[in-house]
Order: sequence, then C-alpha cells, then structure tokens
Amino acid sequence: MGLFSKKLTSIQQAELREFANSLNAMRGLCIRAIDDFHLGTLDLYHICFRVRTQDRELQEVEDLEVVERPTPSGVWETEFRKPGVPTNVATLIEEARRAVESYTDFLIDAQAKVSALKPADWYPKRYRKAFDSWTFYFSYLLSEICLKFVADALQIPEAWQ
Repeated sequence: MGLFSKKLTSIQQAELREFANSLNAMRGLCIRAIDDFHLGTLDLYHICFRVRTQDRELQEVEDLEVVERPTPSGVWETEFRKPGVPTNVATLIEEARRAVESYTDFLIDAQAKVSALKPADWYPKRYRKAFDSWTFYFSYLLSEICLKFVADALQIPEAWQ
C-alpha cells in the first residue's frame, strides 16, 4: 500500500489474509499435482529420451534403469545406466495417460476453486495481479494446445495391439 492509500479495516485485512491463504493453499496442491504428474510420466519419458538419442524405433519392451539425483544447484539430473529391468512400454503409456488425465481433472477442479475467489475491486493491485496470474495459468494449461494434445498423443502403437 502506498503512502496516500486508505488504511484497511481489520475486517478487510482478515479478508485479504484469507484470500492470500487460499491462493497459497492452492499453490501447495498444484505442487503436489505436478509431482504426481511427473512421477506418472517419468519412466516413459526416460525410455523415449533414450530411444530418441539413439535414433531408433521404440520397442514393445525396453530396458529401464535410471538414476535421478539433485545437482548442487538443486536441479535434478538424470543418468542412464546399462541394461536394466525389461519394461512393457504399453503399460508405461497407459500410466502416463492416466497421469495426464488426473492432472487435467485436478486443474479443472482447481480452476473452479480459484475462480470462486474473485478479488473485490478494493483489493490491493498485487492481490488482483496474483489472481490474474492464476487465471492465466489454468486457462493456458487447460487450453487445446496443451494437456489435451498430450493425452491424445499418448496412444499405444497399432502394431503392438
């Protein structure tokens, strides 16, 4: 609040605190949902990454053994090792599809909850901007170009069926 702005009443301060707490709680839920999405798609990603770098076709059964560890800067680094556990790729594709669909369902639900928090006109600008950022986040991820495209792309090759 600026030097010449009105002092908020205790009721308004409580309302702002509740609004901020609601957005922070949603942030925590989003982090958990992203982690679940990551875990559901990780094995398929590693296999596809290795196949792409080897410039070859994906097989029905691929070996999967990866090790992830954080680097000193906090970024996760992946290391591929020689032969691992034979893994049915069709199963990984279905797991990844379920993870995408679950994440999409979460986003639809979360978008509705955040939309219900619409800030009042008297809220300070930074609170309204935070709300706008959340609105954009959900609308972008739920748009046609994002998760729907990913879910549709996760198809088991016809030759494997």
